Amino acid sequence: MEELKRLNEMNTVVLTLIENNSRLWHLTNDEKLREELHKQNNLLRSKQKDIENEIKKCM
Repeated sequence: MEELKRLNEMNTVVLTLIENNSRLWHLTNDEKLREELHKQNNLLRSKQKDIENEIKKCM
């Protein structure tokens, strides 16, 4: 149960990071920054999928 709680908290943090990066992406015109935010979001989405799979295993 403790592991499930930890995974859910991690999932929430990762989703928040994705959302914040997306917001920043829309606010900037800096192409380098946009590219970096896009890369970060791709990595975060991958991590988020891993976390979701771990959550499923705990249930």
